[in-house]
Amino acid sequence: MPEYLVPGVFVEELAQLPPAVAEVDSALPAFVGYTAQAKRSKTGDLRRVAQRIRSLAEFEAFYGQAAPGIVHRVDIDRHGGFQSGSMATAYYLYDALRLFYANGGGDCYIVSVGGFSASGRVSGSALLGGVQVLAAVGEVSLLLCPDAAALSAAARGSLQQAVLAQCAGRRDRFAVVDPGRDDRLGVGFRQEIGSANLGYGAAYAPWLLIHPAPCVGYAQLRGKLFRQGEPVSLAELTSDPAAQALLDQLETLSALPRRAAVVAEMARLESALAECCPPYRDLQAGIATLTVPCPPSGAVVGIYARVDRERGVWKAPANVVVNGIAGLAAAYSRVELESLMNAGNGKTINPIRQIAGQGWLVWGARTLASHDNEWLYVPVRRLCSQLEASIRQSTGRFVFEPNDAGTWLRVRRMIEDYLLQKWQAGALLGARPEQAFFVRCGLGQTMTAQDIGAGRMIVEFGLAAVRPAEFIVLRCAFEMQAG
Repeated sequence: MPEYLVPGVFVEELAQLPPAVAEVDSALPAFVGYTAQAKRSKTGDLRRVAQRIRSLAEFEAFYGQAAPGIVHRVDIDRHGGFQSGSMATAYYLYDALRLFYANGGGDCYIVSVGGFSASGRVSGSALLGGVQVLAAVGEVSLLLCPDAAALSAAARGSLQQAVLAQCAGRRDRFAVVDPGRDDRLGVGFRQEIGSANLGYGAAYAPWLLIHPAPCVGYAQLRGKLFRQGEPVSLAELTSDPAAQALLDQLETLSALPRRAAVVAEMARLESALAECCPPYRDLQAGIATLTVPCPPSGAVVGIYARVDRERGVWKAPANVVVNGIAGLAAAYSRVELESLMNAGNGKTINPIRQIAGQGWLVWGARTLASHDNEWLYVPVRRLCSQLEASIRQSTGRFVFEPNDAGTWLRVRRMIEDYLLQKWQAGALLGARPEQAFFVRCGLGQTMTAQDIGAGRMIVEFGLAAVRPAEFIVLRCAFEMQAG
């Protein structure tokens, strides 16, 4: 009790509540890739910096819009109306983030490793540098690099191995990795991903088809228009003097380096052109109906976030509809599905399927370590990572406390209370708590006198995590009526 020297009324606050485990976020992803800019207060101040954002609008404020689309060809009819077209994109981070939010995502981290280039170049070493930035960010629980899909198979595999190694080293995060766009059965992916730390990652296929973001302007359409098989320019599609003047200005600006001022002026002119030039407006509307391929990792981590929020991290993020897409880049036969999920080397790729009447569904929840029965399932690995991280963080308050029976009891009860809550929520198996988990901490149980003398307090806990029901077998017996 403190010594009081002056008469009066004094209030003493007494700590009555026992220590409790503060749970870490199980679905806080970090996206590593290329962005149009990286600016909070001055140009480049967010380059190779982990920045937490809360929405796509906040991303656009800091990092800009999608990369300009790559238009291969646009065919128009003899009246200038849109008929068909094909396009692609060289950078995938923005589209992955769009799918993340479309599928229920929330807060996330962004690490921008560079800006867009006209050649569409993606550097494995730059992406690796962005991944290494996240090694010091403790809040991250999911890790993905959508732009790695543009690398060669060998470079992508090397980067993905580094991502898995970070997840395994920290033990508090999980990786979602992408096979190459043309590697529909994951043959090259399995050859390059290696064999280490596979329990800390999962892969999904095929790629998704999405409608492009508004990223096609005059510069992307130059030389790409064809009318009845013959090349045609935008200027030939209109006789309006105002539209012709705008097209002349856009043609001049297209020859200049794409600095921020040039890009902003072209955007202003294109907006004005859309108002006074119906053929250009029709082309923009037609291009918006096209589809471009996108790696599935962004949509998948959005599903992780939604399932964690609605059901819990222990619920398998499978048999869940993928929102925000227009289709799949490939369809699989039953034999191909069996190959994806039961490869001889054990590196499962979870398929995304279209099921009649239900839409496009994630149809698997296995890690890459499908030969390891202990870490076969994504929810088991992620649940254990969350429990370990939460308990490790919460036991930090006991550092430098007396290493005696009183402290051991407080630690044990704190962890038991936390695991009891998980059992009651349905995360753990067992009819009774003692069947679902155990916690040990004490002399002769987890520590020796030498451990105590060396200042070590050792806590052991075990749990029986629930596993998803992958195979439901219905057996029907029919009896003929006697007589």
